[in-house]
Amino acid sequence: THSSVIQSSFVVYFFAIFLYNFFAVLVTFLLNSVWHAILDNFRPITVWVTDLFIFYVITSSGDFGEPWTKWSWVQVGGMFVLLYGTGVYNAPNPG
Repeated sequence: THSSVIQSSFVVYFFAIFLYNFFAVLVTFLLNSVWHAILDNFRPITVWVTDLFIFYVITSSGDFGEPWTKWSWVQVGGMFVLLYGTGVYNAPNPG
């Protein structure tokens, strides 16, 4: 009833989320909330690139991760729009 794998997974997950939030507060404190918003947009980019890396490098059979498809260019464009929009919205001198 008490799985050590689930317990250890929970502890790792807890500390990962804790460190993520700790560094988010640290970035906001040391820089400002604009940098926090910009750096927060790198999370989906990092997840997607990690999925591609897992699919093509880690697993030889392609059981895990995400393959590059014809629609991947749409994702690249969407991520560019996300970063550009955040930069324009949080511009220091709008106008």
